[in-house]
Amino acid sequence: MPISHSERITESRFLPPWLAREHEARYTFCRAYVPGRFVLDCGSGEGKGSRSMARGGPRIMVAMDRALEAVSLVRGAAEGNVRAVNGSAEKLPLRPDSVEVIVALEVIEHFDDPDAFLDDVAASLRRDGTFLCSTPNRLVRNPRAPLSAKPLNPWHLREWTPEELRAMLERVFERVELYGQSPQSPAVTKLFDWVGRIWKKGAAILRQLVKFRLLLWTPRGIYDVQPFDPNVDYEFMVVKCTGPRR
Repeated sequence: MPISHSERITESRFLPPWLAREHEARYTFCRAYVPGRFVLDCGSGEGKGSRSMARGGPRIMVAMDRALEAVSLVRGAAEGNVRAVNGSAEKLPLRPDSVEVIVALEVIEHFDDPDAFLDDVAASLRRDGTFLCSTPNRLVRNPRAPLSAKPLNPWHLREWTPEELRAMLERVFERVELYGQSPQSPAVTKLFDWVGRIWKKGAAILRQLVKFRLLLWTPRGIYDVQPFDPNVDYEFMVVKCTGPRR
């Protein structure tokens, strides 16, 4: 399904500062895995992330998006080895065993069939390839909501817990390394969980409103992608997957 412009990282409209910094931290994380490699950035939008990751020196960075207007913007601002193509991530137009790195940041929650996408990713990656993705943590973003529930974000079809995400990825990858971003105390999670017992959408709304505190004070390192600590709850999960199963 199409992703709304409001879900894209763009320089043409105002974005809350935390949103831009969350994304830039993910780009920085991914940059370490691209030097000298053939990289595909799925759902690249206007290409801000592709250009940022390309500073890591990939052999070629392909920015792919299904929206022609987004692809045109990438082509108009293309730098160095960034190439823009029109294509749907839900059906990757790739030959088997052809790509070294596939990136899908804040993408899979938009798909009708994320399992089919992951099958395509595993088939398209080289045996020594890497898949990098990120997605919201339902335990933090939508307290008390089951996997079948529609998330508060109108453009998301589903959101996962860390355990659900790991299980989904381990079906197609031999090694799954989980990282976290925007940590939250389990005590705070329990508080929103309690609110969710009374008003589920209210808990999700309040959780987002709390982020406005970041306009006044930003804790050091809050946006950094960090190794997953099971004693901490993270708003976003970032995953590195290797060993695609054939």
